[in-house]
Amino acid sequence: MLRRLFNLVTGASLLLTAAIALLWWQSYTRSDKITWSQDHSLTTLRSAQGCAVLHLYRPERSIRSGDIRGLHYTQDLPTSAQLEMLGVFLLCSDSSVRLVHWNRAGFAWTHRQNNSNLIVTAVAPFWSLAGATSMFPLAWTGVRVRRRLRPRKTNGLCPACGYDLRATPDRCPECGNIPAQQMVAGAIPSPASALAPR
Repeated sequence: MLRRLFNLVTGASLLLTAAIALLWWQSYTRSDKITWSQDHSLTTLRSAQGCAVLHLYRPERSIRSGDIRGLHYTQDLPTSAQLEMLGVFLLCSDSSVRLVHWNRAGFAWTHRQNNSNLIVTAVAPFWSLAGATSMFPLAWTGVRVRRRLRPRKTNGLCPACGYDLRATPDRCPECGNIPAQQMVAGAIPSPASALAPR
């Protein structure tokens, strides 16, 4: 059951990694944008040039009634992730504004809040998202490679082919291999005696 669940999560992670890689490649030629609009919040997730940008806007008053509510998708020309950041800084003229800004190695976070609205912007490079979602496929590959490279347990199994040797412990009837304990003991039986009924 756990193996099945792990395989399912690995498959989903692999598909998500492929989708992120495709968005990453397309982010230099176009910007894909998903918008979720409600009465008192507007959330957007878009691809910038090499980055994903999450933008949250919560005004005190309801968003204009003419705006479309719900989830919708749009495409636009590619723009830099700094566009949202610049907009937040231009809005910082109110004396009641509390602003937190952090920017390191392509990652950025801006939190702007005043008496009338809240604006949060987060930026993450696509390479970090692809790396995070590829953890399960990489772990799955590592487990498979480790199983292939790990020597077989010889407790009742042939070390060469894995055949069950409980009925024929002297020699493997599949590949003819002589188990190591037989070779150490010096009792190397002939093929005829290994296959003879007991």
